[in-house]
Amino acid sequence: MTLDYSNNNLTRQLIVMGNGFDLQCGMPTRYQDFFDYRFGISLQYKINKYLESNSDARTEFYETLFQKLYSYLTITVGPKQIIRTSSSINTTEEKLKIISKTQSLTKKYLLQIKNQITNNIKDPQLQKNFFIEWETISSITYSKWDTIFLLANCFLSEDSIIQWNDVENIILKIVSIILLDNKKVSSDDLTSDLTFKSNSSKRYFIFGVRNCFNESKNKVAIAMLNQLRIFEENFADYINKIRAESPNRYYRPSFELLTNLMHVQKENILDVLSFNYSLDKGCLDGFRQYFDNKYNNQNLITINSWSNIHGVAAYKDDYEKGQILAQSTKTIGKNIQLPAPIFGIDNHDILSPDNNFTFDDPRSIFTKSFRLLDNHVNNIRTKTFQKNVDVITFFGHSLNQADYSYFESIFDQYDIFHSNVKLEFYYYPGNDEVTAKSNEREVMKNVVKLLTSYGNTLANEHGENIVNKLILEQRLSVLPNPQINY
Repeated sequence: MTLDYSNNNLTRQLIVMGNGFDLQCGMPTRYQDFFDYRFGISLQYKINKYLESNSDARTEFYETLFQKLYSYLTITVGPKQIIRTSSSINTTEEKLKIISKTQSLTKKYLLQIKNQITNNIKDPQLQKNFFIEWETISSITYSKWDTIFLLANCFLSEDSIIQWNDVENIILKIVSIILLDNKKVSSDDLTSDLTFKSNSSKRYFIFGVRNCFNESKNKVAIAMLNQLRIFEENFADYINKIRAESPNRYYRPSFELLTNLMHVQKENILDVLSFNYSLDKGCLDGFRQYFDNKYNNQNLITINSWSNIHGVAAYKDDYEKGQILAQSTKTIGKNIQLPAPIFGIDNHDILSPDNNFTFDDPRSIFTKSFRLLDNHVNNIRTKTFQKNVDVITFFGHSLNQADYSYFESIFDQYDIFHSNVKLEFYYYPGNDEVTAKSNEREVMKNVVKLLTSYGNTLANEHGENIVNKLILEQRLSVLPNPQINY
């Protein structure tokens, strides 16, 4: 495929954005930020600030949690390794009640916070605001996945390849531990890439997660998925909350950053593939207005498509639904549901030994392919990408293997091996030269890993040389993030 560059006043571009985009715009959207809010840690930080306390709320919360759970599991599980299989132990007779235990510990922590607000916050308005936030947090529906992530925090070591708050990789590990037959797959294989604080920690972690779900073998996967949907809904509510708190502080920087990523010419045709749940098609009118004002209506922008591939946080908001559907170029039924945010695992992660994907694997319903179909994400994807593009820009995405399937599809569509399409990957430069160089090298490593993986899928080509080919043809760039004004 050869692109037509005869029109030098036209740029066709695809921008792929990950969570780093929201972070660059000042949004606290890391999983760690969500967990801090979810368990009341961020509220405790606010209280500490008012009381002029130097206590580290996060460290204190998780250290206390570890001490309580470790003691509890030592008494319940004991020094002997006991790992339940679906058939060997009658779960109704077990003494271990890991869900109720972790839930009671989080409730106790929130109650301590409430007492602090009541007794120590003397400013009436601040006390009122703290109580409102406390009530919101306390009303969050508890998910069994909350327990799983708390167990991971307690028992995984700091040098584990997969960290406790690496949500999608933890999901893969947990569904494998619970759903795969441990007579055929060893616990060492199931926990590869997980490093534990001790052998006891590994034993307690596996035992704990296997006792989070007591459903029968043919029902447990659905039960896990239903609990995951509760967890996803809680995450969506968090994103909506922080976006609503300061919309102007988010939208303007996001519009500026998006514009700075564009190769602006007289005419610009743009596709956006977003892995975020926040900025969505409902914001397009505001973005167009920002673009027109910046370029004094002298440059034309056409947004060919905008896809929040993993759903939108405001999926329950009727106003947001109207805004999103108003951007559609084809008629959509009024009763359509917006796709909710999803977390999932990549098909590559559960391939059979002969590299085939099978729905016989009980983990298949957790793959992103299955979840996208189940989530009806195409309800709001009314247009496909442009047939041709000049440049594909990746910003703020970790390039995690869980999303390789998406990237490989894009690379196939634009035939990056043979075409003239340029690839751009951005990295966060930090505040000093050492950080900048470290982050640049990390992104370079991930880019080479991604492209090499893709090159190996190309039949009858020297795909293993794709990185060298792109560099020689000046079609591969690794760039520092553009600056924006907050």
